[in-house]
Amino acid sequence: MHALLHADFPFAPPSLEEGLATLFEAPVFPADGGIGGEANNRRAPRLQAALSSPRERSEARLDVLFDMPADVFNAKKAGGAEVDESKLSLHYAMARAVTAWLDA
Repeated sequence: MHALLHADFPFAPPSLEEGLATLFEAPVFPADGGIGGEANNRRAPRLQAALSSPRERSEARLDVLFDMPADVFNAKKAGGAEVDESKLSLHYAMARAVTAWLDA
């Protein structure tokens, strides 16, 4: 998916790039000739947990996702070497949910 997106949309924001990549990481090819993402989304529980958390709810918003620079989306810690895995998993879950909604 990354190669296809880069060919058509080289400056795609990371939320769209990773959202599409995670949506189609387990593609489904129905008999009608279409393509879709697997309905069983392993990232959904992470997003649901954030939406239920008073601490994280403000981070799990569309406006936050769409305004996120690449280094923030990729959850780079200060200095850029380490990654905050909890934030990264939330960002991927958000991006996957948005692209699944767009694909529906």
